[in-house]
Amino acid sequence: MSNRDVSKVAGPLQNRLLDSRSVGRTRTTETGAIPLYVEAEPGQVAQARQELERRGLSVRSVQGEYIGVDADTQTISDLASVDSIRHIQERRTPKAHAVTADNITEGLGITNADVLQNEGITGSGARIAVIDHEFHTDNPKYASNIVATIGPSSYFTSDSEYTGNKQHGTACTEIVADIAPDAELILASTRGSQTFEQLMDEIETYDPDGATMSLGYYTGLRIDGQDQISSRVDQFTDGGRIFAVSAGNSASGGHWDGVFVNNGSDLMVVSQSPLEFSSN
Repeated sequence: MSNRDVSKVAGPLQNRLLDSRSVGRTRTTETGAIPLYVEAEPGQVAQARQELERRGLSVRSVQGEYIGVDADTQTISDLASVDSIRHIQERRTPKAHAVTADNITEGLGITNADVLQNEGITGSGARIAVIDHEFHTDNPKYASNIVATIGPSSYFTSDSEYTGNKQHGTACTEIVADIAPDAELILASTRGSQTFEQLMDEIETYDPDGATMSLGYYTGLRIDGQDQISSRVDQFTDGGRIFAVSAGNSASGGHWDGVFVNNGSDLMVVSQSPLEFSSN
């Protein structure tokens, strides 16, 4: 690879390609290939796709200018020299956002879901997709509400002694069941080699009214709302559906918390310092 070619490969992935000692630490698919998002040059998606398929790669998904594929290190190095390819980055599995037990029951009052339930609004007739890692399918709170599971069967268990990642998906599903106890549920696992776009495509075959995901993706994607995941969510909500995503747990007390002071135009009043909020 030339220096120009190397610059097309995202930094973390580039280091793995250049450092042979990292082999074995790179997340790979069942075939040993690295899951990727290949970004095509503007207006050159078709050409980039042809280059990928010419090298024997199976295209998993196309979202805007991003193409989901799996490739070995030698092929990645080769792709970096293709003119129609703008950028290559690793396709990461999302990480779970922490869910604590007290949030499940407290959420009913915070969202006024208890008021709605008292008025007979319980989610009847609605179908919600819960996107997470793994699930306990025999949980008594929602077992009878499940209409479909998406993903490898190993990520769904009926074992009452479920532990680890299955607790997270289970807790998030319990929250939905507590708020909308009569809603039908689609449990969708992000595990496995499918892309986020593939997962959403399958979810949509069940005609859901909304989806919820308490997961977050590692930085490395665009942060302007134009990345492939945000674009796919926009596509989902364009049909009148709702997509709810948890805010995450990474603020660690570093965000502002105080009283909202309206300036008369529904904007927050701040002092001259951008780092100091005014209370008057």
